[in-house]
Amino acid sequence: MTISPDKILATAVVAANVGAATLFPGDKLAAAAIAAVVSLPALTVVCFREALADTGFARGVPHASPVGLVGFIGWCMLLFFPLWFVYQSRLG
Repeated sequence: MTISPDKILATAVVAANVGAATLFPGDKLAAAAIAAVVSLPALTVVCFREALADTGFARGVPHASPVGLVGFIGWCMLLFFPLWFVYQSRLG
């Protein structure tokens, strides 16, 4: 795994999510922990998209997924899961 600007940016987005979670009233440590738990799976998809693209199977035959599609899905998860979680916790 090489360090690239998108992986650094993804890590910064996770750090911003965790930092922003501490701005909500209530237990700040629990909010930061929940933000990290929500963000880390998406960070994993963004950072390891090359490896995850090679794990597709169709009828027992391995087929690679497009790396760009896997990265796009990871970025969507990284940006929208925390927003969805805040929406659900505020209006839920």
